[in-house]
Amino acid sequence: MNKISIARMKLDRESCITCGKCVRSCPMQVDVLKDIYSLECIRCGKCAEVCPTGAIDFKFGKISLAPNEKRGK
Repeated sequence: MNKISIARMKLDRESCITCGKCVRSCPMQVDVLKDIYSLECIRCGKCAEVCPTGAIDFKFGKISLAPNEKRGK
């Protein structure tokens, strides 16, 4: 769904510290670190909200909905 959806998730692996907060926050139990494009993902954005480094980008069309900018940069 993500490849054709206007709501897009992207994981910046260079910024990710693999803390697992995104995985633990997901109500659908999606392992964001393994498959951010999972069909189980409902695009709620909770993973992006809890990411301490802002490594998860959540966009609706061209508008970024992630509450964090890249933290610490």
